[in-house]
Amino acid sequence: MATDEKMGLAFLKVEKQNLSVIKQGFSEELSVGERLVAVWTLDKPSEVAIKPVTLARKSSAIPSLLRLYDFDGLNASVSVEPSLEDGELGTVVVGSDGSLVGFLTQIDSEKQILRAEDLKLSLDNFLNDGRIIWPKLALSYQILGETETAFLGLPKKSGIMVVSAATPLRANDFIYSVDGTDLASGEGFQERILRKAPGEKVKLRLLRNQKDLEVEITLQ
Repeated sequence: MATDEKMGLAFLKVEKQNLSVIKQGFSEELSVGERLVAVWTLDKPSEVAIKPVTLARKSSAIPSLLRLYDFDGLNASVSVEPSLEDGELGTVVVGSDGSLVGFLTQIDSEKQILRAEDLKLSLDNFLNDGRIIWPKLALSYQILGETETAFLGLPKKSGIMVVSAATPLRANDFIYSVDGTDLASGEGFQERILRKAPGEKVKLRLLRNQKDLEVEITLQ
């Protein structure tokens, strides 16, 4: 057994063969307003409840000059209407094709729908060596999209603006690339770092005082 406090998950070994496998879905490929289905088990494992819901927001991590994110917290989750906050933990949300979109979990005291992408990220981490170990990065930041970068006069369409961080990063650094790949969506920054292991190095391209720099950091 292993637990993942960041994602609000626990992994158990089940001695069962020939189980059906749900198709991997991707919340980012869905459209706001798309019809989804929430499914959870009742008192008897053979009985399930089904509730139609609508995708209200792809992710809670949205570009904004007012919202602050901390790297060590999980920054993205699926939002549906009506809400599933009072639902049963383990409720799955599936798309019209039966693919997994999200999974109702609890992180600290807050219930949220974990994205299928993040569930796979945690599973890959666990299958690597039977443990859950996430890299740590002392960093708080804002996510900037095209509207925000244009307002600030930045030459890139998306990225993250550092609010506070440990050296060699500084406040007001604008990070727009991770390991040579530009951030097409600012919220993808956390996912890219979480795919690495503690001790690995990551190269960040950033703008600091109108100068273009490359900074290499070692993840803890």
